[in-house]
Amino acid sequence: MINAMLVLMGIISAQNSLPIQNKSNCQVYGAFTNSRPPAKNAEEYETNEIDLELWKCNNEIKGLILQYVGQPADPPTGLLKDVVFDSISGNFSFTAKLSIGQQSSKGDTSLHWSKDLYSFHGKLNKKSVVGTITKTNYVDSRTFIDSVIVHLKFSKQMQKDYMYQSNLTEVELNKDMKDQLDFRGPKW
Repeated sequence: MINAMLVLMGIISAQNSLPIQNKSNCQVYGAFTNSRPPAKNAEEYETNEIDLELWKCNNEIKGLILQYVGQPADPPTGLLKDVVFDSISGNFSFTAKLSIGQQSSKGDTSLHWSKDLYSFHGKLNKKSVVGTITKTNYVDSRTFIDSVIVHLKFSKQMQKDYMYQSNLTEVELNKDMKDQLDFRGPKW
């Protein structure tokens, strides 16, 4: 009997000392997109679709930006960096590196991965992300800039399809994002 109590006390003590890091501290904030319904003709693809997958971890926003360029599969993906979000005003900004495709350099016909930097400034709420994305492409010390106004709407279906785990630890989320970036992330 005494041995059984000592074993039980040891189990309770061990349970109470489990590391806190196993506690889920990242929740899905939302999935946002500017995609349109699929085209009637399979030859037509939306080539300017932008998606954001956002998570809230300890009062900070983390996430990925996906830029579709052609066929609707395996879009170039970038990690959101320099994220600033004011939950009261909704002001939201970030930068992200992507490699949208391959291009030749000045005086060189061989192809190299593009070096695309996206900067976003706008507003974020649970229903939408609205603002301006400035795209800068660094090739041979030259920069080409394009700014576009985007209106990304919350997508319950996209969130269900791609962000199926609603609560993760920060370690789990970082691993998941790293796996995606290893496959579709920037090449610079």
